Amino acid sequence: MGHFTISLPHHCQGSVSTGKVIKLKNGLLGLLPWNNMEKVERMGYIIKVEPPLSGRHEFHVFKTKEGKWLQEGKDNSPLKKSKLRKEEEALTLAIKTAIDDYENAHPHA
Repeated sequence: MGHFTISLPHHCQGSVSTGKVIKLKNGLLGLLPWNNMEKVERMGYIIKVEPPLSGRHEFHVFKTKEGKWLQEGKDNSPLKKSKLRKEEEALTLAIKTAIDDYENAHPHA
């Protein structure tokens, strides 16, 4: 679990909490005790933006082990054009860029 602060456009700051997120993938066969469930591990980020932008003050983003961003709220879906408003899209992209910049500058954080 980690915590850091990022600078965002429009004189905003984001307080970032990060940690591993493990999701068990299974279907109906996962209910059987002898079937092993597949674990999907990714990094999860909760960003609290102050002051709120686009009517939102909290964003959740996920990254795979390989470092690829996932579409917000989707399992194993690569980042693609979403139905977010343009402002939210731009802010989400700024958040992801700021997180990447921070992680590149602090590789062991």
